[in-house]
Amino acid sequence: MAEEDLSPGKSSVAVNNCIRQLSYCKNDIRDTVGIWGEGKDMYLVLENNMLNLVDPMDRSVLHSQAIASIRVWGVGRDNGRDFAYVARDKDTRILKCHVFRCDTPAKAIATSLHLICSRLKPSLPASTSSAPG
Repeated sequence: MAEEDLSPGKSSVAVNNCIRQLSYCKNDIRDTVGIWGEGKDMYLVLENNMLNLVDPMDRSVLHSQAIASIRVWGVGRDNGRDFAYVARDKDTRILKCHVFRCDTPAKAIATSLHLICSRLKPSLPASTSSAPG
């Protein structure tokens, strides 16, 4: 994802486009490096200022992302169970969009992230905080 796609006024469209591409056009994805479980069930757990993807079978952590490093997130416009977030990959430094289809409404994840970020607000860049201040 390009940096300019995350500017105010563009980020929600960019995240929704990413959700559409990754949710509905899986067969066209050529870059499968870093897929944590395409088609596989996993838990998305928000705790201790981290977003963790956890294998439901053995409870192993598949991926951890510092919430403070998440640039933007959103719920799909076409399906309220689609959730996505954008963060810079720690190895490649490329902005990547991560998309999930949830068993429950994705708005709960977005609301929880908003609450966590409001607590972290003094240490976050302006682009991830909910209001200037």
